[in-house]
Amino acid sequence: MSKKRGNNEGSIVKRKDGLWMAQVTIGRDPETGKPKRAYFYGKTRAEAADQLTKALSDLSRGSFVAPQKVTLSQWLDIWLQEYKQSAVRPRTYDSYEFLIHTYINPTLGHVPLKDLRPEQLQHLYNEKLKGGLSARTVRLTHTVLHGALEQAVRNNLVVRNVTDVASPPKVVKREIQPMTEGQVAQLLAAIRGDRLFPAIYLGLATGVRCGELLALR
Repeated sequence: MSKKRGNNEGSIVKRKDGLWMAQVTIGRDPETGKPKRAYFYGKTRAEAADQLTKALSDLSRGSFVAPQKVTLSQWLDIWLQEYKQSAVRPRTYDSYEFLIHTYINPTLGHVPLKDLRPEQLQHLYNEKLKGGLSARTVRLTHTVLHGALEQAVRNNLVVRNVTDVASPPKVVKREIQPMTEGQVAQLLAAIRGDRLFPAIYLGLATGVRCGELLALR
């Protein structure tokens, strides 16, 4: 559940991990014109509300200083909501969210963003591979981290992107083994009479790809 305040008064929402997050607009980015926001976290809504109230008071007096103690988990949530939710397709957003909450946060989510080290990322990749995760999924996890940390660099939250010196696994493409003439003959004999037989026969004879064959259905 979430509860919002009025316009220009910030808002408070409950995150999936149970923490309450308050946010308030503190200005606009001079380069992009987009709103710049500060975020505060609490175990209860009251804790987050107290921080928000103080921030609003400081803003009104011109004495506000943006908080810097942001964890990786908190920043990834901000990155998803503010930079990706309206920029990527819903399916892509869901995949990012799944990778973050399933593979990244349980291991590294608690680490302060500014303290994140390349060897911690490398250990994450290695452990996921040892645990049976595919090289492709580990590399996708690295891609998500790289994008989020690149934005953190642009926002002056960190001085460098530590994913640049980590080594994600390479995805090895399997060599395609063409069917032998005997295998082709067996396949055609098995599907003779099927309504897709002409399309499959055409594909085998001309090399049409599977996607193009399916379009013939």
